[in-house]
Amino acid sequence: MFRNERRPSILTEGSFTNIFRYTPSVVELDVSWYELESPYSQSVETLALANLESLTVAVSDAFFPLETARRFSFPSLRKASIRSRSSDDDGAAVDDSRAQAATAVIRSGLYTVRELELDFGRDLSPAIVEGLELCDHVECLTLQAYPGVGVMKGLSIPCADETWLSPQLQTTVLHIHPDTLGDETVGLGKAVIDLVAARCAGLPESGLTRAVIHPSELKANLDMLTDLQVRVVRISL
Repeated sequence: MFRNERRPSILTEGSFTNIFRYTPSVVELDVSWYELESPYSQSVETLALANLESLTVAVSDAFFPLETARRFSFPSLRKASIRSRSSDDDGAAVDDSRAQAATAVIRSGLYTVRELELDFGRDLSPAIVEGLELCDHVECLTLQAYPGVGVMKGLSIPCADETWLSPQLQTTVLHIHPDTLGDETVGLGKAVIDLVAARCAGLPESGLTRAVIHPSELKANLDMLTDLQVRVVRISL
């Protein structure tokens, strides 16, 4: 079902790729559920929405096939939130095709965004880092950490040409479960501290000025997260 072809547009049934045929002028798109079984999704043509500025995808037990993810083109996109969780996320091995599709979505469709939120239900750090290599305009990055150490490290270390991953990054918002923090020598907590130390403290060219820590669950023990946030604030001052 589509509501308001330009702003906003909500797809709640049918194929996601139908948007490209039926609402080509959409500006804001919120996808809460979709089916991918469509002959159109097997096409080789680019899936372009030239006017799209804001994209939200929040689905369960579904994600874009790799051949679809590679063909997105959203040249006007400024804000995106991609949340895709699967019922087998807990304890299951990472599906290579899902990781490849995550990278493809970021690189093909999200490289122009300034605000980006990612939640894939598991740790896809290598896929996210590879995707962010093309995201030079991201100013605010929100992540659900599972635990996400690889992303933190990718953002903390300059590339071979001495540039930063997502060089315009100003704010990171991290949703963290205390059990993933580790201790002061290893784990996500250390990776977050290293990120802030590298890109906040005395390095204005790195862009980052603010890191915010949130609990990933309402019932989580907040003491460890509060301590981490205090340390982050002290380093970033």
